[in-house]
Amino acid sequence: MISSYNRRVKSRNFQVGDLVLRRADALKPIGKLDPTWEGPYKVTSVLGKGAYELEDPEGRPLPRPWNVHNLKKYFLNKIPLRDHRVREVALLGSPEGSSHHGATPCYPLKDHQLTGATPCSYPLKNH
Repeated sequence: MISSYNRRVKSRNFQVGDLVLRRADALKPIGKLDPTWEGPYKVTSVLGKGAYELEDPEGRPLPRPWNVHNLKKYFLNKIPLRDHRVREVALLGSPEGSSHHGATPCYPLKDHQLTGATPCSYPLKNH
């Protein structure tokens, strides 16, 4: 029984410099319509046994270490546009698409906004 469990378990390990999302309800209860994940945050150090030090995008460290169970990897994909520019699009979840968003990239609300990663609810359009 233990061996069948161990075959299906995927370990999550992060390296220094990885971008991660942290669970929003780890410190306080959240509402039904609130986002489930916050971030992205950057891993600054690995403390061992699944504990990680994080910093916010402005470079300020978070006040306490975070356990791997409250973190998931943040994927950033670059999608080419028609006019040879590149747009960074956030991919939430794992590459296998196990989250509710899957790993489907999407465009921002307006095509002329090229200011970074912007997850949204519109699926990727084929041009």
